[in-house]
Amino acid sequence: MLDAADRIAITDLVHRYAAHVDSRDPVAAAALFAEDAELVVPRPPESMTPVDAFQGRVRIEQALQRVLHLDATVHEIAGHVVDADPGSPDRALGRTACVAHHLVRGKDDQWHIHYADEYVRTPAGWRFARRAYTVDSMRVVEVRHPRP
Repeated sequence: MLDAADRIAITDLVHRYAAHVDSRDPVAAAALFAEDAELVVPRPPESMTPVDAFQGRVRIEQALQRVLHLDATVHEIAGHVVDADPGSPDRALGRTACVAHHLVRGKDDQWHIHYADEYVRTPAGWRFARRAYTVDSMRVVEVRHPRP
């Protein structure tokens, strides 16, 4: 069973991940994963479902460096739910809906995505044990006045 403090800590974890990615800090974002965690990502547009797995913090950090070629990113978390894992008091399951804005060369490449998350309680607090995301839709919008 998850108490209120656990739920707040897990919600904070989800929001910190978005903030670190948007701050273009793959090291800090990867530190939110357990040492043996897994990040599974799609390869849009050919695959909108998770297909490429990165195991361990070093590989996850390398995968997250993909955002560095973008001018900016903005993640809007649209919804987050979390449930206790019935098999362990130190694990939880979650789903996060998000719009990820990838800004590059005057375009806003908007990905409507959802994360299937597994969380684990560690000595450092709650961390991602597994994070896999699916792209539900994509669209591109012209950006007229980006901040320099």
